[in-house]
Amino acid sequence: SSAILRGESLLRALRKWRDMTQLHLAHRTNLTQGYLSELEAGRKTATPQTLRVIAKALDIDCAWLGVQKSNRR
Repeated sequence: SSAILRGESLLRALRKWRDMTQLHLAHRTNLTQGYLSELEAGRKTATPQTLRVIAKALDIDCAWLGVQKSNRR
């Protein structure tokens, strides 16, 4: 995406691609908007489980965010 080429974070680019605000994504993931902002800015690092939750909310494969699917059934 051209947004990524401009230096935008992958998470931010994917969120915008899904036409979501940080607040909307926060509601869908039960995370705070502030935390998502910190993730997008690269000031925080999410756990693999948190990345899976975000991927599900964005309706994308979690591999896009660099994590494998959970082995739990």
